[in-house]
Amino acid sequence: MGSKCSIISFALDLPRRSGFDSAWSPDLAASRILAERLTGCSVERAHADTCTLDAALWPNPGTVAAGSAGSLDLVTWSGLSETHPSTLTPLVHSVDVNRSAYLVLMDSTVDWAAFACWSGGALLRSVSISFDDGVIEAVGEPLAFEHDFWGGPRRRVPQDYPFPFAISAIGNAALREFFGFVLEGKWDPQAPDPEEIPIHRFRLPGATKVEASMRMRAEAMLRRRQ
Repeated sequence: MGSKCSIISFALDLPRRSGFDSAWSPDLAASRILAERLTGCSVERAHADTCTLDAALWPNPGTVAAGSAGSLDLVTWSGLSETHPSTLTPLVHSVDVNRSAYLVLMDSTVDWAAFACWSGGALLRSVSISFDDGVIEAVGEPLAFEHDFWGGPRRRVPQDYPFPFAISAIGNAALREFFGFVLEGKWDPQAPDPEEIPIHRFRLPGATKVEASMRMRAEAMLRRRQ
């Protein structure tokens, strides 16, 4: 499967410092409200279920997973997967401008990764890079964890690779920085384990049409790589 995720969190501090672990217990009603606020849709309550975060990091088209507990909100949704994360600023404003927001998007099958963070509704940093298009977006000052990638020595990538590092590596570094865990790379035994973190999953209206549209989009991206 590689590294795939489409996740955003709203918190007073980095999610990894905000009680994000197996003891985090999101409320179903609050999570549904969060899902509806972010997607702008009334979710289908009859299809609600609870899963663990690892199963929801790359949500099926037509579904959204959400968790709300205390000061930490978390959503995974394919609708977040914008090649220019800065365009999600109005969406962040619609949910909460009083907390910080942290976003990581990644699909290693098409060699693309993006991440962004906001504070008080203001965009601080947004990065989107891919094998095919190079640097798609780079807004704001680089975050501390980025320096080893942009300014460091070339890593284990072919000479004709567009970056001196694997795109999935910086995507996983963003996951580690914001959420504490990685999908690929060295695992910290003290890190939150997505297999132990519960989250509520909802089905969106018109899910069948959305699923077909997203499949067509994914197939088109794969054809570009062939």
